[in-house]
Amino acid sequence: MDKSFEWKHAVCFEYLQNFQIVKVEVVAWRPGLVIYRDLFTGKQVRDHLELMEHLKFEEQLVVNDDGNDIVSKIRRANGTQVFHEDHPAARSIWDTAKNLLPNLNFKTAEDILALSYNPGGHYAAHHDYLLYPSEKEWDEWMRVNGNRFGTLIMAFGAAESGGATVFPRLGAAVRTKPGDAFFWFNAMGNSEQEDLSEHAGCPIYKGQKQISTIWLRMRDQPILEQTLSSDSLSASLLFPGEF
Repeated sequence: MDKSFEWKHAVCFEYLQNFQIVKVEVVAWRPGLVIYRDLFTGKQVRDHLELMEHLKFEEQLVVNDDGNDIVSKIRRANGTQVFHEDHPAARSIWDTAKNLLPNLNFKTAEDILALSYNPGGHYAAHHDYLLYPSEKEWDEWMRVNGNRFGTLIMAFGAAESGGATVFPRLGAAVRTKPGDAFFWFNAMGNSEQEDLSEHAGCPIYKGQKQISTIWLRMRDQPILEQTLSSDSLSASLLFPGEF
């Protein structure tokens, strides 16, 4: 596996949650960017990959300035929505994330988006936080649950070469192996966009990258309820016992 993007300055530790050891690498403290190593078991990885093999993937689109979904050169990936209540394999990873990341509320999260990046696949630098011309343009998700507070990416297949997720404004890159996951904040304590959360998916040169994403919305997030400031959110807020 290509190891050229391994992050040498991560702070590593473990915590115990629900009688399980959670292995953590803090890539950035503020705003928080955290890798959870081996969050999922080998069986969970295999079951989720098998599920992905039976799903119909479609070319992913981007939204242009007019609000229309279009094919764009900035993103090349195939994906599909996975409703975790409908598939035991998806429900398993959902429950694991919910149980082992206790300071995050998954009740108002978007359902799983499964993604596959083949050679040449990539995603140019962008933010996951959603910007609208006005409140009149908000969809139902935005009106009811608020914006994308944070992103959780779960890794199930790693490319042989390429495929790192880079955070250019943090000067950081994340490489994962199957079973890992990583999380970052898209919003600051005042619920405005976290500009430093800009990220990109590097091109795949060899092999295939298979991941699934969960976007957590702002509604009923205990971290936001406890943090009323315009500062970037600290990674320490993700760990048990912080509040």
